[in-house]
Amino acid sequence: MGTYFTADTHLGHEPIIEKCARPFSNLREMHEVIRRNWNEIVGPDDTVYHLGDVALRGRGMSSAELARYLASLNGRIVVLRGNYDSDRTCRAFRQAGVSVMLGRHVVSDEDGLQYSAGHYPPVSKTARDLCAPFQRDPERPVLAGHLHATRPANRFRGFSWVDVGVDANDYAPLGAGDVYDLWQEALALDRDTVAPEDGDGGTVWRDLTEGAP
Repeated sequence: MGTYFTADTHLGHEPIIEKCARPFSNLREMHEVIRRNWNEIVGPDDTVYHLGDVALRGRGMSSAELARYLASLNGRIVVLRGNYDSDRTCRAFRQAGVSVMLGRHVVSDEDGLQYSAGHYPPVSKTARDLCAPFQRDPERPVLAGHLHATRPANRFRGFSWVDVGVDANDYAPLGAGDVYDLWQEALALDRDTVAPEDGDGGTVWRDLTEGAP
C-alpha cells in the first residue's frame, strides 16, 4: 500500500485551463489526462490525500458526473477541503466514498512518516502558525496547494513547503518518496519563490523563479 498526494485538480472548471495555462484544449481532455496519470501511478489499495480544490461542480460537471469520475480513480481518496469545495460538492465526494476533512492535519504514510497537510500554504500568518511546529524538521514535510505554483519546492519568509498541486507536478499525484525529496529541496532554498501582488478580486501570487535556471 502506497501513499500519494495531490491538489488543485479543479475538475469541471473550464476557466482554469486558460488561467493556469494548462496544456488542454477543453475540459474533457483535462479530465482524461488527470485520470490516466492518476490510475497509472495509484493502485487500488493505495491512499491519496487530495489537498483541496478538487472540483467546481456546476455547468462543467454535475454532481452525478463528479461522483462517477471520482469513483473511476484508483485508491482510497481523502480530501482536505479547499476554498472551491462547496458543501454540495462535498456531498458528491461522499457519494463516491471519498472522505472529507477540514483544515490542516497531520497525516502519516505507510512507513509512519508524518506530514503537515492542508490546502493553504504558509503564506498567511494563520497558516504559518499551523505549520510552525514542522518547519525546519527534515523528517516532517509541510504540504499544500492553492497557489497553483509552477514548481513543487517553495519558500516564503523563511517558511518552506511542497506544493503537491497538479500544475507543479505534471498533472499527477506525488508519491511519498518524491514528496520527501522535494521537502529537502524546499528546506535548502535560500530565497523566496513566490511574492504577493494586488490583483482583481484579491492577492495574486507571482512566481519569482519563472525563467530562472
